Amino acid sequence: QSASYVIRGQAIYLIDLRKTMPDLVQVGNSAVQTNFRKRIIPGQVTNYTDGNLRLTFAPKTLFDTLHLAVRTFPNGGLEINQRSTPIFENLTVSYVPLVNGVIDTMRTKLYQADNQKFLGGSWQAERVTFQTRELGRFALYTDTEAPAVRLQSATTGGITARISDDLSGIKSFRAMVGGQWVLLQYDYKRALLWSDKLDPETPFVVGDEVVIEATDRCGNVGSATGNIAPVKARAVVRKKIGPKKKGRKRR
Repeated sequence: QSASYVIRGQAIYLIDLRKTMPDLVQVGNSAVQTNFRKRIIPGQVTNYTDGNLRLTFAPKTLFDTLHLAVRTFPNGGLEINQRSTPIFENLTVSYVPLVNGVIDTMRTKLYQADNQKFLGGSWQAERVTFQTRELGRFALYTDTEAPAVRLQSATTGGITARISDDLSGIKSFRAMVGGQWVLLQYDYKRALLWSDKLDPETPFVVGDEVVIEATDRCGNVGSATGNIAPVKARAVVRKKIGPKKKGRKRR
């Protein structure tokens, strides 16, 4: 194909994708695989099927016409166009990943590949189905690490703890004091938990066992234990008062 025009010595080639969607674009010794599959029109339900891959576009998934490009990878990864292409509502993706060996389907989930954002997914035999509000590259990761739980303080006045998870993220948490469930508040930005007693006037009992558990999105459970301690009395600092210094009289 001839160049459409030239700018500052650089040749620009334009292709009307409404007429043809090339599999490969080659210029000189350079070649680009387009991976184009189908033209997807917004405003209607569109299903795309190719072997073990199924994509379902809802009427409001797309802002504009999408020239669907798909790639699969041997490690179970999948790429659908580029992340920079925005979509409005969820795209439903269902496919059989290309992996060797048995998959731990309880702990293996889909993530946005570039930032490891958890997307989840449900398994049926060897097929996983998930929804996404972003295009781009997706990867399968297996999370076998339990959340980290650290008890910071446990006194008659209340308990505090910090929780974190390195991959799938925290799904739920709970606290038991003396075998009784205790309401917790959670500050996500600080990864901080603290007790919110139903009766603030009733203190926890000294010596009661404290158990805090955190569960991640793949079912791994981490915990920390301790015992209720008395509230430490605050030290009172007294200033020593000495005789007043006599000032000089001004004349």
